[in-house]
Amino acid sequence: MNPAFGGYEANHYLCAFETAQVPFPPIEAELTHIAGAKRIRKELFCNRYAAVTFSGCGLHFNSDCVSLMKEAAYVEILLHPTERLFAVRKTTQRNRNAILWKALPIQARELTHIIYRLMGWQKGWKYKVTANCFSKHNEQVIFFDLTCCEYQFREDKKLTKAIPSNWISDFGENLPDYMMLCRRALAKKIGKLETIGTFFSRQGL
Repeated sequence: MNPAFGGYEANHYLCAFETAQVPFPPIEAELTHIAGAKRIRKELFCNRYAAVTFSGCGLHFNSDCVSLMKEAAYVEILLHPTERLFAVRKTTQRNRNAILWKALPIQARELTHIIYRLMGWQKGWKYKVTANCFSKHNEQVIFFDLTCCEYQFREDKKLTKAIPSNWISDFGENLPDYMMLCRRALAKKIGKLETIGTFFSRQGL
């Protein structure tokens, strides 16, 4: 997607994906089991983590996020409208949709308008989404689950931060169960991360 392009509404992207009918392969993966291991969210224990923040004016990848792909000078933006996934992957300057991969604010009002409409987000709020980096055969893709984010808004001129209630209820989730229900298991199976449509079509990160 081009950050400056706002020619379509959110429903256009939803219809386009349904029309494409991207197939999804079965998963057969062996996962290492660590007895007693539980999944916890790093967001509950620190304020600094790799993430992108959306606002009505654009988006900002923080320095921790940019450091996940140190070799990249330019990236392209990908959006899965049905799974509500946002992603970036390395590209070249020749790509007309390329953006500089730096920890600087990106003016993208048209793009964030589409995302806010797609997600039903509140105008005037900011949304911080954790980065999930997948690497395979020297390929890297950074995914952001738009359904799972921290909220930032002003109340009585004071900045307020809030988190989804399921971040607390999911604390201590069984690790093997989580792995098989997310894209980690799929990442082990597919040959190339370029199979981006297939990789998108899976619940959870």
